[in-house]
Amino acid sequence: MVLPLLRVLGGLTTVLTTLQLLLLCTSTVMSVSVRLAGSDLTGAGRVEVYFLGIWGTICDDSWDDNDAKTVCRSMGYSDGKAFGSATFGRGTGRIWLDDVACGGAAIDLDACAHAGWGTHNCNHGEDAGVWCVRDGDVMLVNGNNVNTGRVEVYHSGSFGTICDDSFDHKDADVICKMLGFPSGGVAHGVAKYGQGQGQIWLDNLSCDKTDTRLDQCDPNWGTHNCVHNEDAGVFCYRGSWTTTPCTVTCGGGTIQRLITCSGDGCTPRTELLPCGTMTCPVDGQWGLWNSWTSCSVSCENGTRTRTRRCNNPAPAYNGRPCSGDERESEGCSPGIMCPIDGQWGVWNDWMPCSVSCDIGTRTRSRQCNNPAPAHNGRTCLGEQNDSEACSPGIMCPIDGQWSSWNGWSSCSASCENGTRTRSRQCNNPAPAHNGHTCPGNEHDLEGCTAGIMCPIDGQWGLWNGWTSCSVSCENGTRTRSRQCNSPAPAHNGGACLGDQNESEACSPGIMCPIDGHWGLWDDWSSCSVSCENGTRTRYRQCNNPAPAHNGRSCFGDQDESERCISGIMCPIDGQWSHWNDWTSCSVSCENGTRTRSRQCNNPAPAHNGRSCLGDQDESEGCTSGIMCPIDGQWGVWNGWTSCSVSCENGTRTRSRQCNNPTPVHNGRSCSGDQDESEGCTSGIMCPIDGQWSQWTGWTPCSVSCENGTRTRSRQCNNPAPAHNGHSCPGEGDSSEECTPGIMCPVDGQWGKWTEWSSCSVTCECGEKIRSRECDSPYPEHDGMACTGNSSETASCGADILCPGGCGKDRLMCIDKRTCIGVSMSCDGVRQCPDGGDEVNCIGRNLLYMPNFQYLFSSDSTKTCPSLLWMLMIWLLRVFVQ
Repeated sequence: MVLPLLRVLGGLTTVLTTLQLLLLCTSTVMSVSVRLAGSDLTGAGRVEVYFLGIWGTICDDSWDDNDAKTVCRSMGYSDGKAFGSATFGRGTGRIWLDDVACGGAAIDLDACAHAGWGTHNCNHGEDAGVWCVRDGDVMLVNGNNVNTGRVEVYHSGSFGTICDDSFDHKDADVICKMLGFPSGGVAHGVAKYGQGQGQIWLDNLSCDKTDTRLDQCDPNWGTHNCVHNEDAGVFCYRGSWTTTPCTVTCGGGTIQRLITCSGDGCTPRTELLPCGTMTCPVDGQWGLWNSWTSCSVSCENGTRTRTRRCNNPAPAYNGRPCSGDERESEGCSPGIMCPIDGQWGVWNDWMPCSVSCDIGTRTRSRQCNNPAPAHNGRTCLGEQNDSEACSPGIMCPIDGQWSSWNGWSSCSASCENGTRTRSRQCNNPAPAHNGHTCPGNEHDLEGCTAGIMCPIDGQWGLWNGWTSCSVSCENGTRTRSRQCNSPAPAHNGGACLGDQNESEACSPGIMCPIDGHWGLWDDWSSCSVSCENGTRTRYRQCNNPAPAHNGRSCFGDQDESERCISGIMCPIDGQWSHWNDWTSCSVSCENGTRTRSRQCNNPAPAHNGRSCLGDQDESEGCTSGIMCPIDGQWGVWNGWTSCSVSCENGTRTRSRQCNNPTPVHNGRSCSGDQDESEGCTSGIMCPIDGQWSQWTGWTPCSVSCENGTRTRSRQCNNPAPAHNGHSCPGEGDSSEECTPGIMCPVDGQWGKWTEWSSCSVTCECGEKIRSRECDSPYPEHDGMACTGNSSETASCGADILCPGGCGKDRLMCIDKRTCIGVSMSCDGVRQCPDGGDEVNCIGRNLLYMPNFQYLFSSDSTKTCPSLLWMLMIWLLRVFVQ
C-alpha cells in the first residue's frame, strides 16, 4: 500500500530532504550517550552509542587509540586502547557511526568527525571496542580472547609492559582478579603474546596472595633490566575451582583444589591448601607414680601412699581426663615395736588415819601397770602416792600453856628506887576438852630504879676577886665571877638565879697591838678530778687589816678546800654474779654435757668500765644412763657388674651393705638405695636395620581429566640402615591409576560442506545454500562449540532480468542485475555487490527508492525545518513503520 502511494507522490523527495535537514540539525544539539557491552571486564567492551532512542555500534574503520581515549575519558577513565573486529562480540541492530576521527583533544564523541549518523560501509563483524583504564589498571592485548594476552599496565599517563623476571602465578592471580577473573590465572613469559612497544614499567614483580592490585606488590615503577622479548602475559581462568574435602578434621591437613581450562596458554592447576588447623583433642594420660610416702607410723603397722599426675600428656582441647585413681595406698611396717607409755592402775584403799583424835593424814598408792611402760615408752606421769587430811571425830584434850609475859609496868617512883610488875595469860593454848590449866603465877613483881636522882636547886657562893684588865693596852674590861655551889644544882634541880659574872671598864695606858684579819677569798681552783667527786681550793690574804703593834697574825688557814663534782661518772668495771643452776643434760642417752651461766652485773660495767674477766658460761660432762640409738650408715660400694649388653649402651649395677655401722638401739636404717645402676657401653655399635618412613602424600594426578597416574614415595631413614644392618625390604616408590572424575573437554569441529542447493530462481536474482554439521567431532564435556555459521548462501541466477522485475517485496540493486528482499535494505549487512542497500538509510527499512538520494549531509549550514515540516515527517515515519 505504501509503495504505490510513494510512487504516485513523486514530490515526496522534498519531504525526505527536509527530514534529512531535521536529522542533521538534531544531531548537532543532542549529546551522545555511550555504553560498553559484550564483556564482564571492568572498563572493557564493545562501544555502543544511543541515538534517536536506539542503541547502535561503531565500525572499526580508522578506529584508533585516540578514539578509544575519547570514549574512555567521557566515561571517567584516564585512558584507553582501541579494539576492532568485534573483539568483544558482535552487536545487533544499528551501526550508527563509521570513520570516526577524534584526534587527541576531544573529550567525547560529540566533538569527533565521522561519516555521518547511520552512514557506514561495514557489518557487525567490524564492531569497535575499547579497554579503558585508570592509573595502575591493567589490560590484556594480542590474545585470542579477552582472558588471554600480553599484560599492559597504565601508569603516569602511558601504557607499558611487565618483564617476566620472577613473574609467576601469584602475580598472574593478582592481574586476573583485577580484570574480574577471581579464580586466578597462568603466568607466561618470553613475549608469548607478542612484544610490546615503548615503556617497560615493572620488573621482578613480587605479589602476595592477599594483594588485590599491582600497586600493593611493592612496585618499582620504570626500573628494569630487560627488553620487550621478555614481556609477560597471562591466561586467566574463567571457571571455578573444584575442591576436595579436608584430609583431617583437626591437627592440620590439606585440601586439594583443581581448576581446568582449555585453549592456547592454558595450564590446569592443582593446589594444596592448609585446613583443619584447629588443634586435635588430647586425652590425658597418667604420668609415673611418685615415690611412696613415709609410713604413717614410726612403729608397728601403718599405711603409705603415692600419687601420680594426669600430665603425660595433660588433657587439652576438650580431650578426656585420665581414668583411674590419682592416689593409691598400701600397708607398711617399720619393723619396730611402738613404745608403750605407762598408765596408772586404780588407787589402792586409804591407809588408817595417822591420829586417834582431832585432824591427821591418811595415804594411798597406785601402780604404773595399766599398762606398764615398755619399748622405751614413758613412765607414768604424776605421783604414785596420795595423802589427805583425816579426823577420828574425837577432840583431843588441850593442856593450857602460858602466853609470853607482857611488858613490865613503869617504875613506881620517878627518881631513885621503886617497884614494877608484869602479867601473862593461860591461852597459848587455853585449856580445853578436860586439859590441865597452866602451872605457876599469872603476875610477877620486882624492884626498880628510875635511874634519875631527885632534883637539888643551886645557890650562889661568894664572888671571886677581879681579874686583870682585859687588855694590856688601850681600854678594856675586868671581870669577877661566883659559883653556884652552895649547894650546886643537881638531879635536874633549878640553877642559881642571877649572873654568875660581872664586869667593869679598865685601861693599862698602852696602845694595843693590831691583830691581822683575813681579806676576801680568791676564786676556787679547778676540780682536782675529771670524774665524780674531788676537791678544789681557794686562797686569802691577811691584810684586812694586816697585824700591827705586835698584833697577832691572822688566825686560821690561808687556804681552804671543799669537795667538787666533775659531772661525769667514773668508769665502773663489771663483776660477775653468782653462777646459775646447771641445765639439764644435753642428751637423753649416754654421755652429754650440761652448762651453767652467770651474769656480769655485780656490778655491771658502766661508764666505759671494763667488762668482767673470764667466761660467762661453763660446761661439764653428764650421763643419762641410757644407750643412744645408732643409725645405720652404708658401707663401701661393691664392684660393678658386667655391662648388660654386648653392643652399644646398656646398664651395670653395684650394691652396698648397711653395716658401717649397723643400726642398733632402735637407730634408723640407712637412707637411700642399696643398689644403683648406670649406663655402660661395650664400645661396639649395634647393627641397625633400615625401616621405611611414612609414605609421602600422593602426587596430583598426572592429568586433569579422565585417566592418569599418581605416585608416592618413602625413605629408608626411620632409621636408616647402619653398622652392617639390613636395608629396608620392598620398594621406595609406588604408583596407582587415578582419575580426576572429569571427562576431558572435546571441542567441536565442522564437518564437510554439503553440495550447493539449486538456485531459488531461474532468472535475475536468486539464492543457493549449503550447510555443514558440527560433528567432526561433536563438542562434548564442556568443549567449545564450532565457531562460524552452519550454513551460507550465495547469489545465483541468469544475467538477464526476469519478466516483471524483481517481483513482490524485492528490490533491485543499482547494477540492475541483483535482487534482494526489502527487509535486507538498511539492516547493517551489505547484500548488493555495490553496497547500495546500506546507503542513505533512515530509521528501520523506511522505504526503497530507485536512484535513492542521500538524505544525510555534512553541510552544517542548512537550517532546521519548521515545526510544521517536522510534524509531517514524524507522521510519515509512524505511518511507514
